[in-house]
Amino acid sequence: MVEAKIFNAKSMIELTPAKAIKGHFQTAPLKFVKSNLGTITIGGAGLYAIFYKGSLIYIGKFLGTRVDWKKGSILDSRWMKHLKALTLLGREVSFSKKSWSSVQAAINSSGDHGCKEVATLRSNIRGSDGDLMITDMGCRVSFEKYAFAEEIRIERGDPAEALGDLDFLYLRYSGSKDTPSVRERVSAAENEAIKKFRPRCNVLKGSEAPVEAGKAEVESTITQLMAKYMEDSRTITAVAPDDDGEREDELPQFEEKLAVGPESFQRLIRALEGFVGDREDAILAYTDTNGGDLRVRKYKPGGLGFVNVATLTLRLTKKKLVLRTNLPANVYARIGLAIDHVVNDRLGNETFLQGDLNESDSDKVLELIRRAITDQNID
Repeated sequence: MVEAKIFNAKSMIELTPAKAIKGHFQTAPLKFVKSNLGTITIGGAGLYAIFYKGSLIYIGKFLGTRVDWKKGSILDSRWMKHLKALTLLGREVSFSKKSWSSVQAAINSSGDHGCKEVATLRSNIRGSDGDLMITDMGCRVSFEKYAFAEEIRIERGDPAEALGDLDFLYLRYSGSKDTPSVRERVSAAENEAIKKFRPRCNVLKGSEAPVEAGKAEVESTITQLMAKYMEDSRTITAVAPDDDGEREDELPQFEEKLAVGPESFQRLIRALEGFVGDREDAILAYTDTNGGDLRVRKYKPGGLGFVNVATLTLRLTKKKLVLRTNLPANVYARIGLAIDHVVNDRLGNETFLQGDLNESDSDKVLELIRRAITDQNID
């Protein structure tokens, strides 16, 4: 019923230099690229635990997709984000307003522990753009993870060196229950596991200390919890999560929709992430507007923040991805695209992208977004 595997962070990813975002505290970010994992598939609903030097630091869940618990990539949608957050090396890391306030309070009320790397990190944070740092760029950092990132700098200097000591225990459900039941039961098992162990990097209520636990104990406990909930035929009333509501482990609404959308859309968004990730004048930002959208934001000269130059919204029932810009029709025509609809909005020119989007059309979309970033004067 439960398949258990352990993956080491250093074996799953490779680090390459990335462009820094103006105003971001991370002045030398790294791009996290998946290593060649061969035939290994890291997907499907289950619980996972993260260990540092063999000690538990985090417990989370992966629910597959809303339509099929067997689908989805836990590496892409969860673990890569955790690694970026735990090391603070990712270009896209940002904070909720609450976490950002806690970080500010901590760096202004305590010393840098005589650590050059921590001193540099704190200095960069003090000089960063606060509005940018609370923009959801797809990788939220809790205060607990920030504290861990400082500690590995104190211990290791270079936080990238900690990757070899970060392991992921993945306990994947392998039964035959339907997707709603699996998602419900995995969530219940996760809540109870977090209550039991109180891992240090989970966001929790209260001041109780984390329970020290190694891989064997955690695997045994989670396996029992999964069996307990999966074997119960009744409707599950999940144990209330013992957190303060700040669950950065949840995906943005746009990403949730993307996970069950056409693969052509997923490929386009991954390509867009890579394209924007190679620029220092733009970012991707997730919002809850229109049921969850993805915005391309261009940096304003002079340190005055960002402005939206394009938005993407998924309409799953029609298998349609709506791209909006304010570029004129002649720019669309030169690229080989068309404006399908105009709405009363600053970004009012809509193009409807269909689920059978091919590689050539995806390249045209990326070119249109490039023009939206580079061609417009922003004062």
